[in-house]
Amino acid sequence: MNGSSQTRIYDQERHLVQITSASTTSTFIYDGNDQRIIQNVTTGATTTHTLYIGNFYEETLTGASSPPYIVYYMFGGKTVGMRRANYPVLPTNTNGQFRVVGDQLGSTTLLIDTAPVPNVTQREYYKPFGEVAFTSGSSRTDKGFTGQRLDVSSGLMYYGARYYDPALSYFISADSTVPEPTLPQSLNRFSYVFNNPLRFVDELGYGPNDYYVFVNGCASPCTKPGEGDPLKYFIAMMGQWLGYTNQFHQQYLDEKWGDPNDWDKWAHEHIKFLTVTDANSGADQLADLIKNDIPQNGGSINLIGHSLGGSAILEYLTRAYETASGKHNWGVTLDPRIKSAVIIDPSLAGWPVGGYARTENGICWTDCNRLNGIYKWLQSENKDFKALVVDTFDAPGAGGGPMAGLGVYGDLPFLSDFGAPALTGGWAERHEWSMENVIPSTVDTIRQYWR
Repeated sequence: MNGSSQTRIYDQERHLVQITSASTTSTFIYDGNDQRIIQNVTTGATTTHTLYIGNFYEETLTGASSPPYIVYYMFGGKTVGMRRANYPVLPTNTNGQFRVVGDQLGSTTLLIDTAPVPNVTQREYYKPFGEVAFTSGSSRTDKGFTGQRLDVSSGLMYYGARYYDPALSYFISADSTVPEPTLPQSLNRFSYVFNNPLRFVDELGYGPNDYYVFVNGCASPCTKPGEGDPLKYFIAMMGQWLGYTNQFHQQYLDEKWGDPNDWDKWAHEHIKFLTVTDANSGADQLADLIKNDIPQNGGSINLIGHSLGGSAILEYLTRAYETASGKHNWGVTLDPRIKSAVIIDPSLAGWPVGGYARTENGICWTDCNRLNGIYKWLQSENKDFKALVVDTFDAPGAGGGPMAGLGVYGDLPFLSDFGAPALTGGWAERHEWSMENVIPSTVDTIRQYWR
């Protein structure tokens, strides 16, 4: 806090709207999506007004026809370049285009100009919790630690949902949620990323950046989910998995077919949906989503798949295993951030795929020893990796589910035998029953075994 006391004022929606420190007063205006769009900083008789449009644009509001502005260029969720224009050229000309070089956390460490012989125009390094440890050159951007904006006047960093004080290593207001209730470090709602800043990044002020990828499988063409549709069951699993209310179903519809601005901010950024029609192309789609839609400096990735969606996850993980073991070169490398996989009623039809027959020692996908082997490999790659296979079709003693008997093989956790009665109403009746009986047991098991 720059070594001085501060007076802070919040509005009824918990937005920080004013900070007063010594002779400087900063006020803030937010839009309908709770994003800061205006910052006014008054020191003495001088006030500077700055407009922000997301992470892409900022402008100093001077009333001139050519106001000073900065445009940021993004790639893969990271800032990779910027252009400054119309700033004073004295005592130092800070205008021009610059390459932005970041570290593994996405922090801005170097700005490099575009001269024929490039020059480092700004260099900055940080302590573990974000304080600036070293700086040189003329400042050209306020994007610093983990790519977030530092308000120089207050010493606070704007993280979207909250403001963070790098000098104290704390947020100045409590998290609205407890991201991981079973982890003691998570119970302190002011702490920064479980007090593990070298591993985790908080992009939105809601805790570490864990991502959840829900992969649904359906016969082509896929239709909009409705009452009695198999998707309804999968959506219910998603909601209970994340602790959401019954509104999760409507949120899903808003995300896929409506206005994404209706979504909770954290969910909109951290929950990814994928609908696939077969395991082969689904594995390709999943690999593309992980590579392109989830920031490389994010936290753990959790995969949850149903039906052909579960098969697509299995296919993706198998390709990574076969590539690493030299059995077949798919060109797929396991993303080390993948922490978990829940496979619900995977469809084993359609294998082998891609023209590559999996017949090692006569063992194909329908033999569960193979799944157990892949599971052990995944745990060798990431000792924290956890998996769970759920068979909602298997009735006691019937052995009729698509994954029947899987639980007797090795160490792969498996849920079955839910006591399903004789259901004659087709998919609608089965999924209504599953939502009442299968989902609670599955989620309880996940919560006990997972964390």
